[in-house]
Amino acid sequence: MKKYFGVGAHKTGTSSLLQAFKTLKYNCHTDFDSERLLPDYIDQYFSSIQWASKESTVHFYQDSPWNIGNFYKKLYFWNPQSKFILTIRDSEDWFNSLCRWNQNQTNIHPFGSWLHRTEYYNSNIDILPYKDTYISRYEYRNNQIISFFKDKPDQLLILDTKDENKWEKLCKFTGDFIPTTPYPHKNLNK
Repeated sequence: MKKYFGVGAHKTGTSSLLQAFKTLKYNCHTDFDSERLLPDYIDQYFSSIQWASKESTVHFYQDSPWNIGNFYKKLYFWNPQSKFILTIRDSEDWFNSLCRWNQNQTNIHPFGSWLHRTEYYNSNIDILPYKDTYISRYEYRNNQIISFFKDKPDQLLILDTKDENKWEKLCKFTGDFIPTTPYPHKNLNK
């Protein structure tokens, strides 16, 4: 069974991508799955995550723990035929959205401070003074993903939030017909 992993950072259209896969009638993971597996990721107990990524009946995964750090490499080696979608957006827009989402702090959401410390090297509560670090890490990680898949271009789709042709690109990547409905836009104000 073909697996798809959304590996873009939070606040890059990951919820919209999930809705797009649901529109295409894919069996998608749930927030409950993510919340249940994230502690295993933190404890580096990967067998449950490996099972979920390989053996479950889910076709599409996005957000934590699937999109943390360089975890995409493990996912690729566990699922070498799978496909990956890197959602991106302008770096300044991304940071501003992250600030709105987190109310300028690292500890609003469960595991929020842990995610920020590991992903962006900030153990403080206020993220505003660390804007350059956050943007640098965001851009660095995106470039690392692109570099990892440079010899496997048919396995990586880069989907920009500003792209007018998201349905066309996504459906070409998955082999699905393009829906007649507009591409989803979740979390419009963030």
